[in-house]
Amino acid sequence: MDGSNPVECNSATTNIFHWLFVMFLCFRCELYPINRNKRKDVSVIGFLKILTAILLLIMVVSACSEKTVEQQIESQIVAMQQAISDKSLKDFMTHFAHDFMGNKMVTRQQLKQQIFFHFRRNRNIETYKVRAEVLLEQETVRAKIFVIVSGSNNKLPERGRVYTINSTWEQRDNSWVIITADWKDAVIDSVGDIKNF
Repeated sequence: MDGSNPVECNSATTNIFHWLFVMFLCFRCELYPINRNKRKDVSVIGFLKILTAILLLIMVVSACSEKTVEQQIESQIVAMQQAISDKSLKDFMTHFAHDFMGNKMVTRQQLKQQIFFHFRRNRNIETYKVRAEVLLEQETVRAKIFVIVSGSNNKLPERGRVYTINSTWEQRDNSWVIITADWKDAVIDSVGDIKNF
């Protein structure tokens, strides 16, 4: 499970471009030599060099255009935030595996019911991602997310909480989904740490 390195991709692409340009000049010289009396036929080898360079360039550009695993997870988190803002329960739950397990053995269906309750309770609900830490493992990805959740039935927020969410993601059917997650009230958790200090 490799993530593309943008710096390496840019460097490789630049090198390929340089090679392609040089091959093009060489090929052009073979087609149109300075001494036109010595003009010769198109070189098959020169043509193959140009074709090889073009194919390599396409391969490098295609590889670099793919999102890294971290970027894919970040995109998923943004999509989940948008689903909450739109109060689209269906779109939000697509990011959870069918065998998902959460806090206190909460199943996917139970989580869906909880989210539905909050959507009904708060006409306006928003989430603000403070920070996300993504860690790649062999078969899974762990993401620690710090979010602020606000809710109200008016334009101004009436309620707000800060959560720390630890989630585990797994790739299924070419898509990353959450298989486990636990969420804590960051403020209460911090107060408990201070008391235990």
